[in-house]
Amino acid sequence: MIRRLGGCLSLAAGLAAILFARSVRTASDAVADAPREAVRVSEQLAKQSPGGVIAAFEGTSSLDGTAVVVVHEPALRDAALRHGKVALGRLPLGGGRFVTLDVEPLRVVGPQTRIVVGRPGGIDVPIPYDTSQVHVFRGTVQGRPDSSVVLVWSPRGVRGHIDLGPTDQRYKLSSVDAAGRTLGPGLAVVRPVDRSAEPLPDVPLCGTEGTSVVAGCCPEPPTNVVLTKRLKAVEIAVETDFDLYENFNDLTAETDYIVELFARTNAIFMRDINVRFEVVFIRLFDTPAAEPSFMNNPDPLNGYVNFWN
Repeated sequence: MIRRLGGCLSLAAGLAAILFARSVRTASDAVADAPREAVRVSEQLAKQSPGGVIAAFEGTSSLDGTAVVVVHEPALRDAALRHGKVALGRLPLGGGRFVTLDVEPLRVVGPQTRIVVGRPGGIDVPIPYDTSQVHVFRGTVQGRPDSSVVLVWSPRGVRGHIDLGPTDQRYKLSSVDAAGRTLGPGLAVVRPVDRSAEPLPDVPLCGTEGTSVVAGCCPEPPTNVVLTKRLKAVEIAVETDFDLYENFNDLTAETDYIVELFARTNAIFMRDINVRFEVVFIRLFDTPAAEPSFMNNPDPLNGYVNFWN
């Protein structure tokens, strides 16, 4: 169950993921006028730096603790095609602080993913979303084993989440400024994020309010039981509603958000329980007239269960 997004995420009979979400777009307002001269990056950044580090970032300035970054997009594409662990450097965090990201590609969506928009009468129409142009990475900050990194890049920009660990700072990398404006090609900002920010919103709990849990229902396995450490992949389907679409008014931007959401979800599940989610189906709605009626119920979970079964 994910509440922090202003919605609910549930599994229906192990098959469907039901997602209601409200996104909050935030980025630093310290770069209202990002330097245009930083759009073009020297071709030297495409080459491997000493020590095998891919020069994917270059800091251009720092304003009020917010670093303006040139993102070398060809380097990120090259890193995604290596199908293994890579080091991306040097990402400026502001205040003269730089880090290198030890990451590996993470598949959230792929050629098999069916992405559609719902139409009245239950008709689904595929949307032209090129999953091969979306590159996702997960990993850690070099030298900080308790850190976490999630990076999502597409031709529409980059978004990253860098957590230096429980006793240090958290940062967000974004191609969009605080006013919702997309910066120039290859530009992004890195800003610190307050760990106490973005409290959990007051949202429905998808039917859990009336569900009782019996204590001791799920005991720990015996100590002599050896559990496999092999990574398990779970195929998942995502249902959305028109309320989510209204945050973007663009089907591609909405899909980008869902990919980022599950990239961050995967980072947590892979770290904690060795499980990876692969999204195989996404249904969007860009008009309320196309939504099934149960979506507007105060508690729509049972409606989704019946719909998918």
